[in-house]
Amino acid sequence: MRCLIDTNVLVSAFIWPSGIPAKAIRAASRKPCTAYVSPHSLAELREVIGRKWPESLRDLDAFIESVLLDMVVTTKTIEDSSGSVAMRDIKDIPILMDAIGEDVDVIISGDKDFIEAGLSHPIVLTPAEFCELQP
Repeated sequence: MRCLIDTNVLVSAFIWPSGIPAKAIRAASRKPCTAYVSPHSLAELREVIGRKWPESLRDLDAFIESVLLDMVVTTKTIEDSSGSVAMRDIKDIPILMDAIGEDVDVIISGDKDFIEAGLSHPIVLTPAEFCELQP
């Protein structure tokens, strides 16, 4: 299963390393799963941590290296989706396009905009829902 980890899950895992989001990332990083991260999410992660917890920025690179995520590389754009994507938050569109371009099966997110988008592929699961599905 190919899983894209959304920004809010990364933020939560960084701040609370023993919480459910961190467990979901670890589960998504183990076979038979492969965990991916969008470069847009990494940029947003740095921005959020820098704004809310600037003293923690020095630990962020070590966290990113520790979570063993593959970087998404895609050239897919919103125009490639044939108008089939409706996201309330335009900041989510590049992350969704990366997920579609990488052909992931699951977006792991706690973002209400992703959860309520009604996507059929990839599906959106909260970290708790994803953890429940793992053996």
